Amino acid sequence: NEPEKDFAVRINKVVNDGFIHYWKSRGIDKYHLRVPVWENYLLYLASYVNPGRYRMYEFSNYRKNLERGVGLCSTHSIIVKGVLLENGIKAELLDVGGRHVVVRAEFDDSSAWILDPDFGVVVPHDTAAISANPELVREPFQNMASLYYPDAKDPYTTEIMVEIFGKRKHTYSVDNWFEHFSYPAIWILPFFLMMPFILILIRKRGKNRN
Repeated sequence: NEPEKDFAVRINKVVNDGFIHYWKSRGIDKYHLRVPVWENYLLYLASYVNPGRYRMYEFSNYRKNLERGVGLCSTHSIIVKGVLLENGIKAELLDVGGRHVVVRAEFDDSSAWILDPDFGVVVPHDTAAISANPELVREPFQNMASLYYPDAKDPYTTEIMVEIFGKRKHTYSVDNWFEHFSYPAIWILPFFLMMPFILILIRKRGKNRN
């Protein structure tokens, strides 16, 4: 019985509080940025066949990203989008100015808000209003300086957020057909390896009945 907007804001904060922004090569094994062989050996092999795409892999399935616990702004947003959709709230990913990914959530009253779980920010305006007046994001993103260590490299400032929200925004997608195919497919090889034992068992039972 929680209002849609309250739920969306709460989920945005939960993901911001509980999910780590991290995507560096030195953590590829520690944080399983390469899909481990025991998780999905096809995606693991793909990391060597096509390292550009699979060596550090962002899942299409939001639950898999959530299970891993680390990722980029897009990963945070994939999770929020997935939770909102499962709870009947329309949501899509938006690439903002080619530098940042957020969630556009549309509610039953026909309003839409921008959710940014990476920075824990909610902009209570739709994209058309923001494009017409990027200054609308200044107040929600006013505390950007407090999110970074003093020696952080290339921190996103309030000015940068205002700038990129004023640029072109387009739908962002991470839907990967191979990921969807691979999870059922990983059982094909074990099935064929088990077939000889299954056939032997069937034959033995047949002989015992005779």
